[in-house]
Amino acid sequence: MKNGIFKYSLLAGAMAFSGLVMANPSATLAVKGQVSTGTCTAAVLPTANIDLGNISADSLPPTGSLEALGKTNYLRITCTSPLKYQVSLTDNRADSAIPAAETSQGAAFEGRVLGLGKTSDNVNIGGYYISLQNITTKFGGTDYQDMLSRSAASGASWTKAPAGVAITPLNNKAGSTDRAYVAMAASGSLEPEASATAEFRFMTSAYISSALRDITDQQTIDGNVTFNVDYL
Repeated sequence: MKNGIFKYSLLAGAMAFSGLVMANPSATLAVKGQVSTGTCTAAVLPTANIDLGNISADSLPPTGSLEALGKTNYLRITCTSPLKYQVSLTDNRADSAIPAAETSQGAAFEGRVLGLGKTSDNVNIGGYYISLQNITTKFGGTDYQDMLSRSAASGASWTKAPAGVAITPLNNKAGSTDRAYVAMAASGSLEPEASATAEFRFMTSAYISSALRDITDQQTIDGNVTFNVDYL
């Protein structure tokens, strides 16, 4: 009898103690996200590929290079809101650029020539340069903006650039930084302007090296460049 009473008393005490510490249930909801500035997208039009066609080795001069026909392209930039930015180039074939002295531009043009790849015998095929012709904030429009250029990504002063200014690739073999960055500005201003839309019109002029006069099989021209858009 005593043992039975003791057991029941212990159980009742445990139930009473459990009721004292019981907590109400709860749940947590986290609210997260990001607030960011506007963004831009860029596309090369009308095509991202420039075809120089089939160039006969017999047409190459004994020395120097043969100038191929220039091609026009547009870098179209579209932003979610008006933004300021600058454009620069990275040559993805920089180790294959021929010396500027071998082009019609001459040695003073050194640093602005981009590479066209190498032959199967590791010979530099040629070079090309990209020049900025004009900038408009209306697609297909003619409201041309002033063009600016400078030598560094930040800190350097902007200067007005003439039509046809050749852009120096950031990773050129000569180590030049002259006119490596370009931007647009309102007429008479030296401060880049913000815009939600813009078209940068470029001309590409190529040179095929005379070193390819002696090739014995077909070689593929392989230039490749990246347009960089940096927010300001």
